[in-house]
Amino acid sequence: MNKHRRCFTYNCPNTPTGTHWECDRCRALIHKASIATTRRAEQAKELAASLPHTRLGSELKEAAS
Repeated sequence: MNKHRRCFTYNCPNTPTGTHWECDRCRALIHKASIATTRRAEQAKELAASLPHTRLGSELKEAAS
């Protein structure tokens, strides 16, 4: 079995640590992106709740669900 491994993330030359598929740098970037996506979804839900009787509010509510 080949001992040399590369990070699973596209075009990353780094080596993963432990049993992970990604290197530490890519794992941190993926985690940050996940947090940002969650925040955007929460903000969209809050905005939709504050504008329930408008067309924009109904569109945001539909997109957030």
